[in-house]
Amino acid sequence: MQTHIPDVLFIQEYSAVLLAHLKKIDIYDITIDKERDSLVALNKKYFITDHKCDMIVDDLRKKHKWFETSAVTVASRIIFCSVHLTSNEAKNKEQVILLKEAINVLIEDFKEYSFVVAGDINSFIKFEIPGIHFYPTTDDQFTTLKKRTASQAQFHKAEKEVKESKDKIISSLPLDKCKITFIDDQPANDKSYLPTDSHPHDHFLVQAQISLRKE
Repeated sequence: MQTHIPDVLFIQEYSAVLLAHLKKIDIYDITIDKERDSLVALNKKYFITDHKCDMIVDDLRKKHKWFETSAVTVASRIIFCSVHLTSNEAKNKEQVILLKEAINVLIEDFKEYSFVVAGDINSFIKFEIPGIHFYPTTDDQFTTLKKRTASQAQFHKAEKEVKESKDKIISSLPLDKCKITFIDDQPANDKSYLPTDSHPHDHFLVQAQISLRKE
């Protein structure tokens, strides 16, 4: 299997095994959120942490509570933020509003910085904001395909197919070569429920190439 090393990783609900592996290979600078649920990993070969990073992150957290519990870091004049919204439908709608407010804070109050926000939104959202790029762009671009069995604890979700576009990359920088894949880089399909033996996750990977220059 061909191995591809991404320059940036946004991971939610990471395992201790995965975190240990990322630390062992020593390729990335890793930032973990307050709840130890999400992380941002930046390839040290390409990204230099901003010397004002802590001050900028502190300022973000003062301006909007969203950033208080998110994994946020700044490198090469780009703000990176890993997000994970709840799957509870009512609470998710509230969190989506907060997320959009946080995006506006990045746009209005940090104009000298670009940003990339990515993660598990747990719903499909669109951004009708000039200069903001996002992927997936339509709700038929599904990022998870699963069906729980009766052997797991959430009995009310058993035998219900979940085929939804839940994950998102949002950026002030142009997105190119966007795709949704298995971990072996093969295109996602609707033939197999997740996880599989070769893809031990219940979401697909959402990938994009990001230009470091604004349009």
